[in-house]
Amino acid sequence: MSGAGGIPRIKATEGCEPLAALVRGRLAARWGEVAERGGSGALSVSIGELDLFGQRLGARSGGGTILSVAHWRASLYVGPFWEEGALGCPSCLLRRLEVSGAIESYGNERPVRVGDDGLRAWGPAALRIAAELVVARILRWRLGGATQTEITLYHPRQGTTDARVLIPDSMCGLCGPGASSTLPRFEMSTAPPPGGTQSLRERALDQIELDHYVSPLGLLGMPRVDLQSPFGATSLQLPSRLRPPEPAIGRARSYDRSRSAAILEGLERYCGLHRGGARIVERAPHSAMGERAICPTSMGTHPDSSYAEAGFPYVMFSEAIEVDWVEAYSFAHQGSRWVPERAAFWGPRRDGEPSFFFETSNGCSLGNSLEEATLHGLRELIERDSFLLTWYRRLALPEIDLSRGGELVALVRRCELFTGFRFRAFWSTLGFGMSSVWIVAVDEDGTGPCVLAGGAAHPDPRRAIVGGLYELCGVVLATLHRYPSIREHGLEMLQDPTLVRRMEDHSDLSCLPEARDRFSFLLDRDEGPVDLRELAHEHAPRSIREHLEAVTGALGDQGIDVLVVDQTMPEVSGAGFCCVKVIAPGLLPMTFGHANRRTEHLPRLMDVGSLPYPSMLTADAEVGLHPHPFP
Repeated sequence: MSGAGGIPRIKATEGCEPLAALVRGRLAARWGEVAERGGSGALSVSIGELDLFGQRLGARSGGGTILSVAHWRASLYVGPFWEEGALGCPSCLLRRLEVSGAIESYGNERPVRVGDDGLRAWGPAALRIAAELVVARILRWRLGGATQTEITLYHPRQGTTDARVLIPDSMCGLCGPGASSTLPRFEMSTAPPPGGTQSLRERALDQIELDHYVSPLGLLGMPRVDLQSPFGATSLQLPSRLRPPEPAIGRARSYDRSRSAAILEGLERYCGLHRGGARIVERAPHSAMGERAICPTSMGTHPDSSYAEAGFPYVMFSEAIEVDWVEAYSFAHQGSRWVPERAAFWGPRRDGEPSFFFETSNGCSLGNSLEEATLHGLRELIERDSFLLTWYRRLALPEIDLSRGGELVALVRRCELFTGFRFRAFWSTLGFGMSSVWIVAVDEDGTGPCVLAGGAAHPDPRRAIVGGLYELCGVVLATLHRYPSIREHGLEMLQDPTLVRRMEDHSDLSCLPEARDRFSFLLDRDEGPVDLRELAHEHAPRSIREHLEAVTGALGDQGIDVLVVDQTMPEVSGAGFCCVKVIAPGLLPMTFGHANRRTEHLPRLMDVGSLPYPSMLTADAEVGLHPHPFP
């Protein structure tokens, strides 16, 4: 390696020496331009195959900064600059490309090489251009203008270059960060949200730069817009290490805002799937954790019949079973409580770690602060809880009059125009300082799907209805498209609910005209719709903190603790985001797959007297007999 301020040393693997020679020659000719103006520090350049970076670390003898110049098939990646202790190394680059599918390697021990002759197949002109790109990056570094994680991507066959930003991989074994706790540190702000007292976001969507998350070096696949939607709708996919890609969907008034919403949902999924980075974990049976940990059964468990099924992937809770525990913040205890790791991070594991029940992203949320993220996680928990309680107990909810309200009326008409369905809303608020609603779309012509349902929650009841309409309208359009191909399986599930195994199975079954009577408790009552103003007692807290205190206080008054696990990963914290998993033992958890329903050890599900609406379920009827219709 060169000394501080000297010409960088170039080291190349076999087959890459022609490019290395060109870089050396051009550097020697141009080094004088920057030798006196640049800063100090040693730099080495390593040129070679993308997947063999570990073997190229020999170029780092003596420490200092390394510039990785890596090729894969007919592409060259110039960057990143990396030194020990920094985030974002060539191994991160390889992992990002593998997971995104840009190179066909993921799941194999090494990337698959098909007809790859490396730089040997490049002509003289392509090599000269590549050398100029490398030298330009080195000179910029010398002058202090190079961004460490910037990648210059060169496509010699097309003669094009792209500038990309590498997002460091916090799970990288080479440069990943040290151990961190999942215990959040709340710093309650009393400032009002910039969007006004009814805003629950501290930064508007159009104020956040998100584009770098949707490149092959980012975290998410490229967004796709739905041009058949009556409002902005965008979807994308989150590539996953251990499962098929995870979808993320955003719906809003404009396509720009829906794109941002989809990206934010994808980032939330990224943080919530796996315990990223080096998280502090304690492994022990519940009997050894004692009062420091919650009892997992308080979160709701499966029926005994499910645990008894052959091949059921979850185990019945036992005090003696060793599991991983992570730390959470308890609002009731004003301090630390431990929760099972499998309840805090919902993605799969391949190490045989026991799990007591099926878990989803329910309660996971991204925000501009821990408080904001927690509030939105609670919104989701309360939405799903009120939806499931309504379904399982057949609650006679009051219907909301959607024919008044200006903007709301226009949105309802637009949804009905695009779908041909009639949209109805029902007030399902349960007194947790958060308005919640059931939204139902109905078309009883008998030739297609008949009933589809969804839910929403928000401190502002009108925003809850608007959000529910956005979501359900998209579900209706998708179901109309799929209905001819799903009807036969839907009829099979109607006869045998154990066939309901995937998320989409729930709405595929409940949308059948033959399942219409399951909604009679809600749709066929004699009471007319009620003005929303008669149902909602609006209160506009001044800050995110007041919103959060109101909701956690209301839950606490009913004996429900709120636990928060910090899921934030460096990939999102750099953009100013926090991510949490909110757990509220006692609320009904959303699950998918009828055998996966968690209806045991939940007193509110059986205590009809505690509910503000009459239950139409007969005393001898089984709770949870029919799979829920949540899409």
